[in-house]
Amino acid sequence: MNSNGKMLENLVSFVEQTSLPAGFTVSTNTKVFDNDGNQTAELDIEIRGTVGTTQFSWLIECRDRQSQGTAPVSWIEQLITRRTRLNFNKLTAVSTSGFSPPAKALATANGIELREVSRLDTSAFSDWLQLTFMTQEESQHELLGLYLGLAESESEAKTQALAEIVARGVPDLRLKKTSNGEVVDGGSAFVGAVSQIGGMFDDLEPNGPPKPVNLRVSYPNDHDHFVVETTSGDVRIVEIVYQGNLRKVERTIPLTTTAAYSGDAGEISQFAAFDDFEVMGNAVAVELHKLAATGETHVVLRNRGKT
Repeated sequence: MNSNGKMLENLVSFVEQTSLPAGFTVSTNTKVFDNDGNQTAELDIEIRGTVGTTQFSWLIECRDRQSQGTAPVSWIEQLITRRTRLNFNKLTAVSTSGFSPPAKALATANGIELREVSRLDTSAFSDWLQLTFMTQEESQHELLGLYLGLAESESEAKTQALAEIVARGVPDLRLKKTSNGEVVDGGSAFVGAVSQIGGMFDDLEPNGPPKPVNLRVSYPNDHDHFVVETTSGDVRIVEIVYQGNLRKVERTIPLTTTAAYSGDAGEISQFAAFDDFEVMGNAVAVELHKLAATGETHVVLRNRGKT
């Protein structure tokens, strides 16, 4: 799995969150501090809830260091100390590279549950996973320039103030919607104009040449139009001519990980993940989890943040 262990933690926490009864909480990456405010630990997965009349606490720690070989006995020793110090009822250790014989022996002697996540060939998923890749199609808008048509009633002072803004170039132009006060740049206004017309991407071939466009769009509504804020006041825009290119881009998103999550009692779940892809400037990942206990398949969409 990935080197920072996040995919492993996401896998384990999702399975438990989905499988636990109502009333239990699953927290990840919880920081622990001493009385002086110094951080003393960070817990991978912490589960708490009520069993009968008893408060139950469960710590799950994950290790994703396949290049370093099997999990050593020293890791189990550290987890035992952490369980005792923080007073957890149950401790589970999850590894993507198995456990060394001394680690297994020490875990067994101290009541620590061991689980593993192991890679599987896609053929092991043939009964439920038919996809080995996904296709992402994206409509791209490239604004090259725009020309503003002003209301005839605008003063010379406002016109001159607007000209100074336009002279600085398209990136500096800000258009305010009078209907809700939202401020957008020229590129966003171009996207809105193309969307309003509709069907402008229908004749484009994926990954083919761009289509030049020259759109003249009027904004006659007195209650819903654009203005540009200037030092002399708001300037009403009655028309915009957009010049730009439209493209249709198609990408193949490959399946990157297929693995099984297992414990002493057998397989807990199967897991498949596709490579990250970009949506509106954010890295997004698609995961599929098939739970052995129920046979259910869950699709998870994760936003990994700005690219």
